[in-house]
Amino acid sequence: MIRFEQNDFQIELEYKADRENARLQKIEIVLSKENKKVIRQNGVLIKRISELVGDFRSVLFCPDHLAMIKEGPSERRDFLDVAISQLYPNYLVALQKFERTLKQRNKLIKDIKEKPEEGIRNDTLDIWSDQLAEWCSVIAWHRWAYIQKINKVVNSIFNDMTSGKENTEIIYSPACAKKEIEVLISDLIQEKKEISTDMDSEFRSGFQEVVRKVYQKQLHENKEREIAAGMTLYGVHRDDMSVYLNQKEAREYASQGQQRSLVLAIKLAEGEISKQTTGEYPLFLFDDVLSELDDKRRRYLLNQIKDKQVIMTTCELGDYVLSDAKVWEVKNGEYMEKTCSYT
Repeated sequence: MIRFEQNDFQIELEYKADRENARLQKIEIVLSKENKKVIRQNGVLIKRISELVGDFRSVLFCPDHLAMIKEGPSERRDFLDVAISQLYPNYLVALQKFERTLKQRNKLIKDIKEKPEEGIRNDTLDIWSDQLAEWCSVIAWHRWAYIQKINKVVNSIFNDMTSGKENTEIIYSPACAKKEIEVLISDLIQEKKEISTDMDSEFRSGFQEVVRKVYQKQLHENKEREIAAGMTLYGVHRDDMSVYLNQKEAREYASQGQQRSLVLAIKLAEGEISKQTTGEYPLFLFDDVLSELDDKRRRYLLNQIKDKQVIMTTCELGDYVLSDAKVWEVKNGEYMEKTCSYT
């Protein structure tokens, strides 16, 4: 991020909510070669960048996001973590506490394995196991609830994009308690009750209790196996989000063009859910996306973003610029507004 022969960089963002009398906000970030990041919001020093998460919401779509479909579960977990954290601050808190607890528990497991002479009692692990199970239950609920929402929106967008020829399904694949969750949902359906994703619902409490107990049982009963492996083997750090296209797993059977379209649909759906939850669209950031899409999907994307604020980068302007778009040319670090004949 720091240019050659320069000592630091500084970036500033001014923004405000999309409502009347909204206050102008300002974020400043400075990073130098000698010092750590310095972050300020409205002139006030911010200790951790996580304090800003959710204050300014955005959806980023770049070619690297194709890994969400093609690669392993960590790519899909990263997507869920970023998307949910922007909407629910308590999810980010749970995620951070889970990571700290997991780190401490892994250290203890490693010490038990490598330093038997210290006589560390295995039941000390139970304390960390109980805490880990608690954070697992919170994270699992948020992931499940978010996937219920995004599944419907993605299928609608993809169906529209392909003129009804193809359909999608996104399913939460927890590392644990899948059968117990399915039983919980089945019992609720038999009672003829609607499954609610309301964050304060009675269903949430039952869901979290089931997940907590299952993880607690696994962590307590498999201590010796984990000590032999030298790490924690059970937890939401092994979750996945399964994406299906026409009833087949997209990772295995979708073409490259279908994978691009799926990621585009997921990113557009992320923005729609943000709008449903917060009342306003996030800022969409599209990095060299048009070159990754065919003509039909380019025009679909541009039609979908007409009523949204979008910053898009491209190496070739082409004839796809919207009539009310502003265009800047970037050359040698300088930005120059261009006059274009729009189509």
